[in-house]
Amino acid sequence: MIKTLIPNLRWLCLPSENSGKDWYEKSLDLDSRLEGLGLELAEESVYLIFSHPPQDVLECRGTCLIARSVIGPKKPLEKPLSMIDKTAGQVWLEKTSGNNLEDILMSAGQGLSTRPEKGRQGGFTLRIRRELSSTGLNLSVESIFQE
Repeated sequence: MIKTLIPNLRWLCLPSENSGKDWYEKSLDLDSRLEGLGLELAEESVYLIFSHPPQDVLECRGTCLIARSVIGPKKPLEKPLSMIDKTAGQVWLEKTSGNNLEDILMSAGQGLSTRPEKGRQGGFTLRIRRELSSTGLNLSVESIFQE
C-alpha cells in the first residue's frame, strides 16, 4: 500500500441498489445523462464510494454510491442523482484484484489490515479503470483509503 495524493474531483453519483454489484449498469446510466446536464467525463474511471469498511460491505452494511468524475459546474440535481466535490488530499492506495466484487472487497479488506490503526473503520473507495486493448476491455481496480 502506498501513500499518495489524490486530486480535487467532482463526482456525479447514483446510489447503488446492490452494494456496488450494479456498478457497470449505473456507470452507463451516468454516462447517458452527461450531455443533458452539460457535463463531460474527466477520466475513464468508475468510483464505488462505500460508507463502511470492506468487511461491513461484505455483510451488506452501509451504502454505496456509483460515481463518475466529471468536468462542469456544480449544480442542484434531482434525486437520485447527486454531485460530490472531493477535496485533494493524502490517501492510501493499493491495487486490488479478484474475479468478482466479493473477491475484490476481500482483497481490499486485507489491504486495509496493513494500514496504521488510524482510519481503519471509515469508508473507502474503489476506482475501476476501464481500458480498451487489442484483446478487449481490461479492468484495473484500486482501493483508496482516506488518510
